[in-house]
Amino acid sequence: MNLLQREKMLVQQSLELKQLRAEVQKLQAQNDSMRQGMRRCVTCDYRLQVTRNTLASSLREETS
Repeated sequence: MNLLQREKMLVQQSLELKQLRAEVQKLQAQNDSMRQGMRRCVTCDYRLQVTRNTLASSLREETS
């Protein structure tokens, strides 16, 4: 591998690293936003009830 090929590969890797860092930052921001939304959830009981209802309806559909 000659010097120009190595330089090209380093530039490509640098660009990819920059893109990946930007993606990580974006995903972390989305995660933080979702976490705040979950904290604002009125009650955990509501989420549990929805889950139970979903599971119950799924079981009913499977047994029908």
